[in-house]
Amino acid sequence: MRLCQLLRDQVRNSFPGFPVGTLINAIFLSYLLSKKGTYVLTEEYHGIIARTPHVKAKTSVAAVVLLVFVLALFAAALAVIML
Repeated sequence: MRLCQLLRDQVRNSFPGFPVGTLINAIFLSYLLSKKGTYVLTEEYHGIIARTPHVKAKTSVAAVVLLVFVLALFAAALAVIML
């Protein structure tokens, strides 16, 4: 009986994450298979990156703050759901 309850709780807690993970993977694959995504995988692109090592991507402070806020909000929502 204890094993059945443990399995039932595990399925109940993991099931809401199923559609979210599937959606994220679908979005990732669509970006990877798009015209821009396939260009990133070419030798020409890697040559450009090798010739311009001084060019670095810069992330704004606002984007980092927004990301931290969203992750904290997600963690709080997850904590409430798990109670």
